[in-house]
Amino acid sequence: MKKEDLYEGFGALNDDVLKRSEKEEGTMKKRNMSKILKIGSLTACLIVALGVGGIFIGGNKTPEVENNTREESNIVTSTNVDVAPMVYVNDTLYKKSLEEVYYEELFEEFVFVGKIENDITSSQTSTDGVPKENLQANTPIVGSEVYQYGNNVVVKINDIYWLYEVESAGDKAVDWNSLSEEEKMQLDPKYNAN
Repeated sequence: MKKEDLYEGFGALNDDVLKRSEKEEGTMKKRNMSKILKIGSLTACLIVALGVGGIFIGGNKTPEVENNTREESNIVTSTNVDVAPMVYVNDTLYKKSLEEVYYEELFEEFVFVGKIENDITSSQTSTDGVPKENLQANTPIVGSEVYQYGNNVVVKINDIYWLYEVESAGDKAVDWNSLSEEEKMQLDPKYNAN
C-alpha cells in the first residue's frame, strides 16, 4: 500500500463518522469525570466517617483544663462506698471541692502540713468510706503533699494542687466567715484569732 492509497481511504471517510467519533470522545470524558467525582465523594465520606467514629470510639484523649476543672488520673474512690474524695488532716475532715478547684503552682499562702500516710482503700478497718486518722485519705494518694490554705487544705496530686474544703455534718462545706472565733478554733486547731 502506498501513501496515496491511504490518503484516498481517509478522504473517503464521511464527515458524519468524524463528528460521531468526536461526540463519543466527549461523552466518554464526561463519564470518566463523573466516575472520578463519585469515587472522590465516597472517599471523602469514608474519611469523615472514620474520623467521627474514631472520636466516639477512642474518646477525647487530651486532658481538658476548662472552667478550672481537670480530671484526676489514677484516683479511685473506695470500692465499698461511693463517696467523694476526702482527707483527714489535723483532726479535721476535708472533702474535695465540688467545683473541682485546682492550682497548677505552689503559692506562698500554702503552708506545708505533711504527706498522706495511708488510705482506707488498703485498710480493712473502715467500711464507711470516710478517713478517720490524721493524714489519711479515702483514695490511693499515699505520699501526696498536704498544705493548709486558709480554713481548707490543698493536696498535691500528679503535680496539681487540688482544693479540699472543710467537711461538716450534713455534707455541706462550712462558711468560714459565718463562724464564731470559737467555732473556727474547733474546726481548725491551728487557727489563731489574733
